[in-house]
Amino acid sequence: ADFHELARDLMRALDKSGLLRHHPAKGRAPRRSM
Repeated sequence: ADFHELARDLMRALDKSGLLRHHPAKGRAPRRSM
């Protein structure tokens, strides 16, 4: 069982769910706020 593959599937499911949209860690929002 590859943990990376499981994590990738989980991230894909979360992305489809729209939960990752709350995390601006993808690089969409600049880090100037911090």
